[in-house]
Amino acid sequence: MKTITLYSTQTGNTKKVAETVFKINPFEKAIIPIDQLESQVSLDDYDLILIGYWVENSQANGEALSMMEQLRNKQVILFGTSGTDPNHSYVRKVRKAAESALDSSNELLGHFVCQGEISEAVITGFEALVNMQPENKTMANLLRVFKEQYPISIGHPNEEDLRNAERYFRDIFSIIGSGQ
Repeated sequence: MKTITLYSTQTGNTKKVAETVFKINPFEKAIIPIDQLESQVSLDDYDLILIGYWVENSQANGEALSMMEQLRNKQVILFGTSGTDPNHSYVRKVRKAAESALDSSNELLGHFVCQGEISEAVITGFEALVNMQPENKTMANLLRVFKEQYPISIGHPNEEDLRNAERYFRDIFSIIGSGQ
């Protein structure tokens, strides 16, 4: 089986997860940041596509989302990082939106999300947006969540997060390798 891990990263959080997954991938493999994917690399040559994203504006970031939307007839595993707890309702909505971006011809084999560190710039940016749009309750609510999660997010993804990624992907790779 030929696999490729594609990822987008802004602060390095998603890159850490991508490299962890790549390291334990037992199949023929390649790893490329999405922004360095050259036109001469054909995704048709790969059986399994792993796509890593970071959360931007309550969804997978645009670059990764665009990659998800163009895939057809592939086995896909998604993974992402979010500044908020991966069990938070906010992240469940992000996961659902990312999965919905995949064409129905694809087979989604898994979706892993772990906490990443929230950048102070994100909070500053949301504060500015809330000040410009005080009537926007959704924006104000997101700012509240980010401020609440910021201290918890520091240092993520940490070793435990990366071990969780290893366990998750080892299980999936094992199932794929056994042909189930």
